[in-house]
Amino acid sequence: MQVEPIKIIKIMKQLLEKENVKYGRVYISKFALIYSFKKNGERHTKPTEYMAFGNEKSQDDVLARLQKNNPTQKFEIA
Repeated sequence: MQVEPIKIIKIMKQLLEKENVKYGRVYISKFALIYSFKKNGERHTKPTEYMAFGNEKSQDDVLARLQKNNPTQKFEIA
């Protein structure tokens, strides 16, 4: 009897899209909704929209960028 090895699958949350109309043209923005934490460890009540830049394909990529640029602050995907 052979046992298959367990496959670990990392589920990445897709970026959210929003349509913006400016000067009669439609633009699609890709963003992630991320909670930040207060100094006392409490989570803010509303998540903040962070735009995706460069080759960021998921909300995890945006979260990694925020944590890299703000090492003293804590973030969580909404």
